[in-house]
Amino acid sequence: MIVFPNVKINLGLKILRKREDGYHDLETVYIPAGFCDILEIIPARKRDSFSQSGIPLHLQPGENLVMQVVNTLRNQYSFPPVSIYLHKRIPPGSGLGGGSADAAFTLILLNRIFRLNIDRDRLSRIAMETGSDCPFFLINHPVFASGRGESMTPLKPIHGRFHLKIIIPPFSITTAEAYRLITPNPHDPPPASVYRLPLEKWKGNLINRFEKVICKEYPMLREIITRLYERGAIYAALSGSGSAVYGIYKKDPGTFPGIQEWLVWSGEINL
Repeated sequence: MIVFPNVKINLGLKILRKREDGYHDLETVYIPAGFCDILEIIPARKRDSFSQSGIPLHLQPGENLVMQVVNTLRNQYSFPPVSIYLHKRIPPGSGLGGGSADAAFTLILLNRIFRLNIDRDRLSRIAMETGSDCPFFLINHPVFASGRGESMTPLKPIHGRFHLKIIIPPFSITTAEAYRLITPNPHDPPPASVYRLPLEKWKGNLINRFEKVICKEYPMLREIITRLYERGAIYAALSGSGSAVYGIYKKDPGTFPGIQEWLVWSGEINL
């Protein structure tokens, strides 16, 4: 069975405080978008196997989130060996949740193929063990997220269809690196409240707390955000902790000359 794990973008990212467990309490709005990896899982005869093409992952043994999910489920449920193939198009360290999406879709497929009858709450708890944004991809429609990102409230799209341009530089930013740079600010506007405003009011009000510090470390990201606005974006920002940036448009702004080494994805998005 083949599925297409998709990305998410963050509309705002408010960091309230650092928690005693080392994580941070946050608020954000997750929106799914159509840029996808390709994941295939089929029953195997002898033992579990994993193969991957596309963007190299350079992972150490045990770091592959897809196989972590398989091993976690195998410790709790009985099902045959599986052969897994992943074609990686979403760069790791881009703030788009590609690894979490792959893990969540693996959970969904294993539950479906082998009729494990795991309910949504249990799937969410297992997904949370893999990554804070992993449970979002079990829902995969606009939500307001809080806590570590696992507490989610569905949001009804109120703005309509827009064009999304995602631009990903040829480097990654680890979540750990980003959080080392960040200073929590509980006084930032709540992303869910700003989301309900007209899009023309998002600029300056829908704040990603990572953006200032990440763009200071990587000034070319600020330059690209500026170019997104110059090409007519209603709103442009860093996604998550980066490195991807995006612009939201009323219509496709066309190509962006001069960034041939950067990955660019365009498509429709429902806000």
